[in-house]
Amino acid sequence: SSIPEPLAEDFAPAAPLPVLFMNGTEDPIMPYAGGEVTLELFPRLAKLTKPKSRGRVVAVERAASMWAKRNGLDPKPTRRLLANPKKLDGCRVELQSWSKDGADPEVLLYRVIGGGHTLPGRSSYLPKRIVGRTCGDIDAVDVIWDFLSAKRRASVDEEAAH
Repeated sequence: SSIPEPLAEDFAPAAPLPVLFMNGTEDPIMPYAGGEVTLELFPRLAKLTKPKSRGRVVAVERAASMWAKRNGLDPKPTRRLLANPKKLDGCRVELQSWSKDGADPEVLLYRVIGGGHTLPGRSSYLPKRIVGRTCGDIDAVDVIWDFLSAKRRASVDEEAAH
């Protein structure tokens, strides 16, 4: 995911929000570096016709930085290359996290180096020629659940303290 270019121009969410991004650097649909969002079911034929644009997005790292700034977090993320147990899948995962004063990160970016438009750790529903590579180094469902459940627990604990 990213932020659509039209929304980025006046990016001003009303309140801070914990955000998790998980994007492949070789995603043929949602461009990691920003640009046109397209879906080509027949990539070889796309050379003959202009792909239909589904809008434009900003670069993923810029989108994460925008959220970090909005949330009042340190401007530079910490970066950590995660373990690579599935060496043959052609992917690696780098975790970038933004926090404030060493507290729990509020903005996370799982940069799936070499990954496509797939859910890491799960079977792809479309062929590799359409969506790119699937990374097996992390299980996206577990990562997302851990992030959301930690935020839920923090919210419940805050309510109980009041």
